[in-house]
Amino acid sequence: MKTNNETKTLEYYLKTNYPVTVYPAPEGGYVAEIEDLPGCITEGETLEEVFERIEDARRIWIEVQFEEGEQIPVPRTELEYSGKFLVRIPRTLHRQLATQAQRENVSLNQYIETLLAGKAALKDFTSELTGRMKNRLLTRFITSQNINPVYFFQQKASSDQPMSLDKFEKEMVKV
Repeated sequence: MKTNNETKTLEYYLKTNYPVTVYPAPEGGYVAEIEDLPGCITEGETLEEVFERIEDARRIWIEVQFEEGEQIPVPRTELEYSGKFLVRIPRTLHRQLATQAQRENVSLNQYIETLLAGKAALKDFTSELTGRMKNRLLTRFITSQNINPVYFFQQKASSDQPMSLDKFEKEMVKV
């Protein structure tokens, strides 16, 4: 989509902060990605290297898009939402939800909002619980291997390569 970037300068876009996702690469090292900038992804052997590379990739991505007059998206953290959206559903589901809302003596909108909030809270709770379990397993693994936690992610396997995620997960299962 072509757009006119005249309303905002290149400097504005270069100063904009975008969330960066970093995860271990299966073959070792790390991958960094800016999901808000499609295709803005890089790899590095260390966390320091991957953060330097993603900053370079972000700058180049924005400069190219700006020079070509292409749209540069705002970070998802800066998006504003109205609180309204339209959903098309089958008539039978509409009837079922309306009946359940009536039984609860609330409006259909209020009933659906409660269902969505409950589902979102459950997902947040599940993610939090999963994260805590992974942290506990990681702590048990580090402790059982007598590894200094500060250097854990730089720990080298016997082949002098960073420990791959696959190997890490297999080691965690043994604990």
